[in-house]
Amino acid sequence: MAANVETMFYTREKPWHGLGGESGRGFKLSREFERLRRVKMPDSKVDGCINALLPMDASMSTQQKNNITRLREDMEMRYFEAPDLQDMPRNACRFINAMSDFAMRDPPEGVREL
Repeated sequence: MAANVETMFYTREKPWHGLGGESGRGFKLSREFERLRRVKMPDSKVDGCINALLPMDASMSTQQKNNITRLREDMEMRYFEAPDLQDMPRNACRFINAMSDFAMRDPPEGVREL
């Protein structure tokens, strides 16, 4: 059985077969996840990121503002209240996971799709 070295990840231990290692894509992804785990996300930072992702300005219609408000609330719910994230620390990995869930969601009740 041949090892698929293109999809391996690095665990800081040399694998039994001697292939792969620090130069693989898996190592880079693993290193990036480790970096994101160390980025703390206090509530104020989460709110700032959500507001940056869904900006609102005075020129928007009432309906647009209502939609943005509902979408922001949905993002917040996915970060703060998602059952699958309750055991995960409040860090950048959790935020990315929540935003990924948001991106793949059905729209919240009352929000009209474009």
